[in-house]
Amino acid sequence: IGWHTELEATLARVRDGDTSTRGLALEAKSTLRERGDDGGIGWALALSIDAERAATGGWRRSGERVELEGSRQLGAAWLAEARLGTAHERAWPLQSAHTEARLARRLPDERAATRRSTTWALSVEHAWSDAVEIKAELSGDDRDPPFVAVGWRRTLGVEDLQLKLV
Repeated sequence: IGWHTELEATLARVRDGDTSTRGLALEAKSTLRERGDDGGIGWALALSIDAERAATGGWRRSGERVELEGSRQLGAAWLAEARLGTAHERAWPLQSAHTEARLARRLPDERAATRRSTTWALSVEHAWSDAVEIKAELSGDDRDPPFVAVGWRRTLGVEDLQLKLV
């Protein structure tokens, strides 16, 4: 979008038995310092807002994050990244017709439980070509076990439009 800033939208769907939840994350990442050609470390600031929607309810904001990212080129096709930040998350109660009615009146026992955590991530990216990259990431926070993700990113004709599968 300019100003050394990129926008990312992520859609997710989680199923646990009979329960299904959809998620949406919007992230804006602005470059604070370019990596440059000398092998220096680049810095970026990422801000994100998350929302979720249970099968029987509407969309609700479920969290915010602020993270500082450092990245370094490790050769022509390799990139290493590290992130450290903070997150504020909301865990909403399970939805039912009774719960919806109580939420409409905003009774205290139906509000979202909130928590703050320190987030971190370490990742390595490899560019197979100008249009295809793979990424492996280990991420977590100070409250839960780490999570491992492997992803594939494909640039779709236009340089600024990409498709990611994780």
